[in-house]
Amino acid sequence: MSKKQTPGAAFFLLMTAFACIPLLPVPFYYFDLLSTFTMELWLLLILTASGQTLYLTTLAASYRKSEMSLAYPLIRSLPVLLVPAICFFLQQGKNLDPLWELPLMFIIASACLMIPLNSWKIGDSQRPITLKSLLRLPRKFIANNLHLTFASALGVTIYTIVDDRAIKAISHDHSQFHIVEISLLWLTLEYGALLLLLALYVFITKVERLRLSENLKGQKAMAAKVGLISQAGYFLILLAYNYADNVSYVAAFRQLSIPLGAAVAILHLKESTSAPKATGLILMTLALILLAFPSPFQ
Repeated sequence: MSKKQTPGAAFFLLMTAFACIPLLPVPFYYFDLLSTFTMELWLLLILTASGQTLYLTTLAASYRKSEMSLAYPLIRSLPVLLVPAICFFLQQGKNLDPLWELPLMFIIASACLMIPLNSWKIGDSQRPITLKSLLRLPRKFIANNLHLTFASALGVTIYTIVDDRAIKAISHDHSQFHIVEISLLWLTLEYGALLLLLALYVFITKVERLRLSENLKGQKAMAAKVGLISQAGYFLILLAYNYADNVSYVAAFRQLSIPLGAAVAILHLKESTSAPKATGLILMTLALILLAFPSPFQ
């Protein structure tokens, strides 16, 4: 829904503010747990909120300055590859099988790039997609927009890895609290920190201050709706971190929303499909199903 609004940081600020309202009592209710937080946890909170801010601000800019059909799949696919690579470097979580999980995650990331395509051709000349044509993407996009797309994907990667580390650290040190309580408190703190950083960004950016004024006039209902839905969705993701041996699984299975959304659009809304879209959906669905099973090579 937020993509339909051609959102800016101001819209995301408004969205986050509405999401924070029902969470206001949480820090007071869990003050005993909050008071035991170490300096490491507070630093992780700052880092994850910074990752969220980087994601949202560059996402908005990427949507405005590049084709959404190209930017969005890149933003969705790159973290599927970046998260396991960084987790391996940090030795966070169990090691993934290079003969099973890693190839499946590469297939999922590749499928993200296929789904938005209308044909196996690229550019105004409608030439077939080849490695050479991919390496020769329009200079304007590379010069002005590709860095925004990569920055947005990097933001997703940062907050995914940091949230996993924080949630598991709290659960380990405070086993007397249920994972639902821990996830709810971390969600509250993260949204609160994100609200402050977005407010700072909007305050120092003239164009975003103007957009905030416009959004306050006509986008409050949409911002509230998107904010509350996003909050509920991310709460489920925080819960999932407690059950995953490696956060890379969660990063991969978050892409399940793509085939589900596409299925609804095709079957219910009667949207047309294409060979690349059908291929991508089939590959992603099969890869996600196989990823749910243990490696046969271990």
